[in-house]
Amino acid sequence: MWRRTWLKIAGTCGLLGAAITFHAIYNLLIAYGGTAQYIAYLLPVGILAAGKLIFLFFLKKFDF
Repeated sequence: MWRRTWLKIAGTCGLLGAAITFHAIYNLLIAYGGTAQYIAYLLPVGILAAGKLIFLFFLKKFDF
């Protein structure tokens, strides 16, 4: 699937765009202060926990 150069470029641009957007939202929440700042502190932890749960779900579903 990743043998085609245009797929590599499109995938890289998509991941870069997602990372930039996530970082921008994080920075805005940190700068706002108050409750939004605490939400920003928990955002990376929540993303990692959700990723772990999704990984475990697929691990059980496809029986790896």
